[in-house]
Amino acid sequence: MHPAKADVTEYGRAKFAGTDTVFIDVEAGCYYQNFGAFNRFMFRKLEDGTYALPFPAPASTLLPMLDIRDYGKWVLAAIEDPKYANGGDISAASEYVSVGQVARSASEGTFRATRFVPG
Repeated sequence: MHPAKADVTEYGRAKFAGTDTVFIDVEAGCYYQNFGAFNRFMFRKLEDGTYALPFPAPASTLLPMLDIRDYGKWVLAAIEDPKYANGGDISAASEYVSVGQVARSASEGTFRATRFVPG
């Protein structure tokens, strides 16, 4: 069984409540790598040979994006930043990119026609 991230966070908060241990939740945004190499779980090849990036929100929806190789930097910052001495939450994102822009970038970066498909 793979617990959801929220379950792990809830468990960590409960586990360390009332102790001297500090709990900091460093929540990663969406990794750029999730969209790399035409991830078969993210992109769907259509009959006409183009690709679709289906997403259950409008194309203008902004995704908090992060390179997986940078996640450790966010964790290190959480450990070293005095404002998190008593715990806290961090939403790790390098930039916010629209779902439509992700589809356009996939087209430009791979030369495979890709379009956003709501749903």
